[in-house]
Amino acid sequence: MIEFNLFRLNCFLNDTQANDFKRIVISLVSEFIFDNKNQEVKLEECYKHIIHYHKLEIDKDYFISIVSAHKAFEQIPLQNDISLKLTSKKFGEINDRLKEHSIEVFIGKFLKSKDYSANYLESIKSLLYQAVFENISSFSTENLTTLISPQIHSNFKNDEIEKFNEFLEDQNHEKNTAVYNVFLKATEFAIITSGKGVKEFSKDLFEGKKYCLDTNILFRLLGIGGIERQNTLVNLIKSCNHQGISFEYTSQTLQELKKTLAGSVKYLKVAEQKYDIVALGELTETDPKLFNEDFVLHYSKLRANGQVNNPDQYEIRLLSDFRTLESQLGFGLTKGNINIPEKDKTKLSDYLFKSKKELPYGLRYSKTAANIDAYNILYVRKIRSDNNYNYIDVKSFYLTTDRTLNVVLSKDIGNIIPETILPSQLFILHHPYTSNGEQVDYNLFLQFVKRRTTEFHLKGSEVLTYINQIRKQTTSKTELKNILLVYADKRYDVSNDHNIEERKVRPLQEIIDTVIDKKLEQGKADSKELNTIKQNANNRIPIINRNTKWTVRILDILLTIIIIPLTILIVKNISSDIKILIGATVTVELIKFLITSKTRLWNYVWGQILKITLRNSNYFKLTNDENYISIGMEEFNKLDGEIWKKNKNHR
Repeated sequence: MIEFNLFRLNCFLNDTQANDFKRIVISLVSEFIFDNKNQEVKLEECYKHIIHYHKLEIDKDYFISIVSAHKAFEQIPLQNDISLKLTSKKFGEINDRLKEHSIEVFIGKFLKSKDYSANYLESIKSLLYQAVFENISSFSTENLTTLISPQIHSNFKNDEIEKFNEFLEDQNHEKNTAVYNVFLKATEFAIITSGKGVKEFSKDLFEGKKYCLDTNILFRLLGIGGIERQNTLVNLIKSCNHQGISFEYTSQTLQELKKTLAGSVKYLKVAEQKYDIVALGELTETDPKLFNEDFVLHYSKLRANGQVNNPDQYEIRLLSDFRTLESQLGFGLTKGNINIPEKDKTKLSDYLFKSKKELPYGLRYSKTAANIDAYNILYVRKIRSDNNYNYIDVKSFYLTTDRTLNVVLSKDIGNIIPETILPSQLFILHHPYTSNGEQVDYNLFLQFVKRRTTEFHLKGSEVLTYINQIRKQTTSKTELKNILLVYADKRYDVSNDHNIEERKVRPLQEIIDTVIDKKLEQGKADSKELNTIKQNANNRIPIINRNTKWTVRILDILLTIIIIPLTILIVKNISSDIKILIGATVTVELIKFLITSKTRLWNYVWGQILKITLRNSNYFKLTNDENYISIGMEEFNKLDGEIWKKNKNHR
C-alpha cells in the first residue's frame, strides 16, 4: 500500500469546498483507487481501507450511501458486492493536478530557477512535513501516520533552512496557493476525522473564541524578535478581532513580562558601562539577518537611532508601547476571579518541565517558565469547563509560540483538545472565514511557516563581547562586520551531526586572525616575496634544462662504452652455451643500435627527467604551480631533441 502523502491531499480535495466529512471520504477512496492505477476495487476493500488504515469512524451503510451517490466513480455490479473505479475524466484530472500542481513540482521549479542543487528538494519537503505535522498534531493523533511519513528530521543545516525560507518567500502565486492549501486541507482533515464532534468546517466552529496570550507573544508584539514577526502577529490579531475573537493575558503573564523586562534592563545598564552598544545597533542596520533578535539587539537599534538614551528610557518605552498595543488591538488583563489551586499548578508544572527536558532544546526551558505555562493552561482549562471534547464547544486556547509545549500537551492520553495553539494554527483556523471574501494573505501565512535560524545567529550579548575582542586588533567597521559575518557562518566545526548543542564552537580569535589588517598586510608581503621567488625560479629553468641534458649524455656514455661491453663479458663468464651467448649478444647490440642511431629515445628520457626535476624544485613544492612546469617544457621544446647536437641559441 502506498502511504497517503499529505502533499497529494490538496490534489484529491477540492480547493475551496473540501471542508466536510463526505468530501474527505470521497477523497480517501479516490486516493486508494488512484494508487491502484485505477483498477477496479471492491467497495468492501475501500471500506476496510478507510476504517483500518485511516482509522476513520464511519458506519458502513453511511459509507456506501456517500460513495455510491458520487459521480467521480464508475460502479461495476458484482455477485455480492460492487467494484469501483474512477471515471476517466476524474482520473485524468487528478493525474494532471499531481503532475502540474503538486508541491514537489513547485519545489523542483524553484530549485531549477535559482540553479540550486536538486538535493535540496528532500530537505525542503521534510521541513514542510514537519511544519504541517506541528500544525495538525494537536488536532488529531490517531490517523497522522496515514498523512505524514514518520521520517521527519528534527534538525536541519543552516543552508537547508535558508533554501526552505527562500522557497516560501519566492513570489509565485500558484506556489503560495498550493502551500497554503496543503496546510488548510491537512488541518481540516485532521479536525474532521479526529472524532471530536466536527462534521463540517465553517466559521461557526470558531465563533466566540477567546485566546490567552503567552508572554513570548506579547514580547513579539512589542518588536522583540524583529519587525517581521511583530507585523505578522499584529496583522493576525487584527484579522481575528474583525470577527469578534478576543484576546487576553493573565496576571501571571503580566508579572513574567515585567520581571523579564526588568532583568533585561538590569543587564543593559551593566552592558552600557562595558560595551559599545551603539556600535551593535549600527551593525544591525547593515545586516539584520546576522543577529538573533533579542532584547540587547532591540535596545541597541533604538539607542543607535536616538529613540532612547539609556536602559531606563527603554523600559518606559516598552511599557508605554504595551499599553498602546492593548488599546489598538483590544486585548487586556483577564477579568473575573478564576482560582487555580497551587497543588494542580505544581503537578502540571512538574509534568511540563520533565516532558520538555526530553525534547530537543529542552534544556532552555526553565522551572519559572513551566510555572507560568501551567497556570495559563489551567486557566484555559477552567474557562472551557466540560467543553473540552468537541471543537464546536471549545471557547478558549492558549496562544503560544512554543512548538514543543504544543507537542507535550498533544500527547495527553485523555481524549481532549489541547489548550495550546500556535500562531500558524490560528491563521489556518480563522483566516479562511474572517476575510469577508477577500484574497487570502499568503505572505502573512508563510511568515508563520518560515523556519528561524536563530541557532546559527549571534546573540546581542555575545556580539557586545565580540566587538571588544575584535577592537583590540582593528578599529575598522568594515572588518568588524566582516569578522562577525564569517564567525556567524563558520563558528561551528563541520559535522555530520545537526545537533547545534553538541557542535564544537571555534574560537573567535581564529576568525579574527584570518580577516584583520595584520593578516591582510602579511598576505601582501607574502605576495611580493612569492613573486620574487617565482621570478628566480623561472630564471633557473634554462640551467635546469642544460643540467638535465648533461645528465642524459652521461647516461648515454655509461650505457654505450661501459655497461653494454661489460654485460657481454659477464654473460661469457656465466655460460658457455653458444645459443645464450648469441642471444645475449644480439640483444645487447640491438640496445646499442637504438641508443646510438639518432632515435628520439634520449629526447624522451631527457623530457621525463626534466619534469621530475621541476616538480621536485622548492618553488613547485611551495606553490604547486603547474604553469611553472609548462614554462619548463616550453623551454625544452625550443631545444634540439638530439642530446649530442649543439644549439646555437642555447649554449
